[in-house]
Amino acid sequence: MFDPQVYCNLYWCSLTPELSEERGRYRYLVTEGATSHVAFRRRTSFERWLLERGLVIHDIIPQEGEYGHGKIDGIYCKRSWMDRESFEALEPVRVVRVMDNAKYTVGKVTEEIIRGQKVCVVNYLNVNVPNRPTLDYNESKRLYG
Repeated sequence: MFDPQVYCNLYWCSLTPELSEERGRYRYLVTEGATSHVAFRRRTSFERWLLERGLVIHDIIPQEGEYGHGKIDGIYCKRSWMDRESFEALEPVRVVRVMDNAKYTVGKVTEEIIRGQKVCVVNYLNVNVPNRPTLDYNESKRLYG
């Protein structure tokens, strides 16, 4: 098990159709500070990602195709596991799909106290674990695209 990667400086942006075309047709972008973090083509996928990680937006998210931006409240973490047995023993609050090394795999969301607050931690097996499960790309893309 590695120490978790902590994400606590998250911002979102929704794009106009013109900007979306220039950026691979992604409509919702998330950054960690000034660094790209994740992008979505559909609002529902963006909202699912926020919910799975216990993150909140207090601003009104504009309708698809309208520009908007704001701060994402909350902290979440990601932890990569090399030990399959320890990973399998985790008791998650929910199971999600995680994109790692260009493949979707199983993620287990647990809750831990980090920096004095309850935080969702997305746990997944490291890409170097033999026979790590991978999930159907097209099905995952429909859910998270």
